[in-house]
Amino acid sequence: MKKIILRRTSRILSGHLWIFSNELSTSPKNYEPGSLVEVYDNKNKFIGMEYRFQSRDHPILLSMSETEYLKCAFLKL
Repeated sequence: MKKIILRRTSRILSGHLWIFSNELSTSPKNYEPGSLVEVYDNKNKFIGMEYRFQSRDHPILLSMSETEYLKCAFLKL
């Protein structure tokens, strides 16, 4: 599973679901549209799972729990 690291987490941790490219430590172009990606903060703490939309520049954060990983993985099927 691919992994992204956020530079800033305050918006996401306050409940905002969209992750914007300027919040990522790497370019979002490195992630294939339609893929599931693990999201971590800059201290390597798991934040959640995201789904890369095919027609948008912004992914959405699907889950903020590691236990929800399997539910997110089923979306990929």
